[in-house]
Amino acid sequence: MFIIPVGKQVDWRRPPPATLLLILLNVLAFIFIQGDDDRVLGKALAYYQSSALPQLELPYYVAYLKEEKREKIPADAIFQLDKPELQSLLALRMQWDEAFMARLRGGKIIPPNDPAYATWRTQRARFDELIGQLSVERFGFKPAAHKPLTLVSHMFMHGDLGHLFGNMLFLFLVGFMTERVLGARPFLLAYFIAGLCAVELFGAVYPGSTAPLVGASGAIAGLMGLYTLIFGLRKVEFFYSIFFYFDYVRAPAILLLPIWIGNEFYQLFTERYSNVAYVAHIGGLISGALIGAGYRKWMPNRIETSHAEVDRHESFEQEFARGQALLGELKIEQARLIFEKLSQENPDNHELLKQLYQTSKFHPDHPAYHTAAARLMQRAGDDPASVAEAHEIYTEYAKLAKPGPRFTPALLLDLAACFAAMDYLQDAEKLAHYLIKKQPANPALPGVVLAVAKACYRAGKTEKYHGYLKLIARLFPDVKEARVAAELLAN
Repeated sequence: MFIIPVGKQVDWRRPPPATLLLILLNVLAFIFIQGDDDRVLGKALAYYQSSALPQLELPYYVAYLKEEKREKIPADAIFQLDKPELQSLLALRMQWDEAFMARLRGGKIIPPNDPAYATWRTQRARFDELIGQLSVERFGFKPAAHKPLTLVSHMFMHGDLGHLFGNMLFLFLVGFMTERVLGARPFLLAYFIAGLCAVELFGAVYPGSTAPLVGASGAIAGLMGLYTLIFGLRKVEFFYSIFFYFDYVRAPAILLLPIWIGNEFYQLFTERYSNVAYVAHIGGLISGALIGAGYRKWMPNRIETSHAEVDRHESFEQEFARGQALLGELKIEQARLIFEKLSQENPDNHELLKQLYQTSKFHPDHPAYHTAAARLMQRAGDDPASVAEAHEIYTEYAKLAKPGPRFTPALLLDLAACFAAMDYLQDAEKLAHYLIKKQPANPALPGVVLAVAKACYRAGKTEKYHGYLKLIARLFPDVKEARVAAELLAN
């Protein structure tokens, strides 16, 4: 069974920094700390195959798998132990089979009175030393060899690329939703506390384990438990898969907690020989839920404010989609009313402004049309795309607006400067001449005229270029632009 909540798309204008940092650290650890493991493992296995260990150990291990673990072992397997591939496979499986290795190291498989004992002990020690150089051995958590560093370092180690990818996918999907509600610092605190609780429960249940526990799944399970309490009775959408059937369902988030915990217990008792640390998952889920309950008590305002913001966003999306649907049905006026209302609540939403402008221009005398056009033109900046859009709106608005366009002097000055900078020369000149007539004392006007002069120079219109420079010197003799114009004329 597979169940994972599906959140809304990430707002990359406000990305989840803590979630992305954790993913980055896991990826960097896999590349730079675990990146040499293939070479280290290859060296260890090459030594194993060249030693007497396969002949001394593997026949006993095959018999152990067949007799005590009831595994179906081919009858001729004992005669194929000279094959390097099989030796490597069995050697690694045996290395982390705690029950068998306890017997082996305890002298119950190859006793001290065995003539081969001295050879076995020396070569086994050398192989253990080589295997011990693997990052999972150095940084994985071993309950039987408790090291404080590994309580944290194990969270950044992974068995292979698939293990890393799966954990990072879950971390991203659950992480950005919980971080959005809590904020980065409370989120990170919960992540590491849940990871520590998960590994400590694992160590308490398997105190004699020597197999290294690696992976972020305990901490991620903590985030999942945290998620169910933070969202509580709020209905969330989640994806589930049972065998070959899968679907999306909306249900209260808190219902996921018993389902997740129950599934982990089921896997724990049915997958006896699995390498998955189900106990750590259970510890993470329970501790994460307890942390979530604490956060609901300590920071209720932040949680409720975040939920309210999400509700407003979802309401906006639904209404915006309804407006677009009405547009598709050519119900222009109904769509305009929706976009106008949304625009009052979300004045900086660019896409919404464009929709309001497009629907309002069917009534070019309506105040909404003048307002939408002005706000869109005010967005002209230093980039060509925004100026091109503003120029397009300006051209259309100047023709359609009734009883006429309602330009403010400040907007005209900004448009003239932007148009000149992006070489919309004809309209830049038109606006400059209008402003010289209507706003001759405006302190921003000399800069606009100088920008128009430079645009003429770039266009190869040298006569106009000199004319505007002389105009600046004549109309605005005491400003810095006049001095610049005099220098340009002199050159």
